[in-house]
Amino acid sequence: MFHNNGRFALSKRSGTCIRMHALLRAIGVLALIAGLGFVGQGFRFFTYTAAGLMTSQTRWIYYGVGIAVVGLLLIIFSRPSDERRI
Repeated sequence: MFHNNGRFALSKRSGTCIRMHALLRAIGVLALIAGLGFVGQGFRFFTYTAAGLMTSQTRWIYYGVGIAVVGLLLIIFSRPSDERRI
């Protein structure tokens, strides 16, 4: 499990790690899209319903920005590391 240099080896689990990175990236993309949708509703870019719950309300802009930032962070930090797996 540990090699001479003390680093954790993922030789048996590298397929699982790759799947986890892909899952986190997909969740990040969905969160980013949802957050931008919330921001669009809050700024009234998407006015398909004039009396919508989220239309022209500032709090949805803040919620959307928060969700989009979380999604962006998931995308950034879900990259597989460049370390060689043995």
